[in-house]
Amino acid sequence: LFFWLRRIDYDGYVTFDTVAHTHDPSAITTESVRFTQAILASVDRINNGEMDDVFAKGDAIKGLSIARKALFNC
Repeated sequence: LFFWLRRIDYDGYVTFDTVAHTHDPSAITTESVRFTQAILASVDRINNGEMDDVFAKGDAIKGLSIARKALFNC
């Protein structure tokens, strides 16, 4: 999702579905924002040209490899 939002230059808002009634609302919001920022940083590590090739070839294995490397640095 975030990959495609970046690709289309989405500049709107993102909402979070949290259970703030059982957790501190400020803490859950802060952690949700940090998590999203980390995901976006991972997306920014993905080479768009490489992903275009993955989609053109339908190469799901290569796509998973690219995502794993971007998300987990391994």
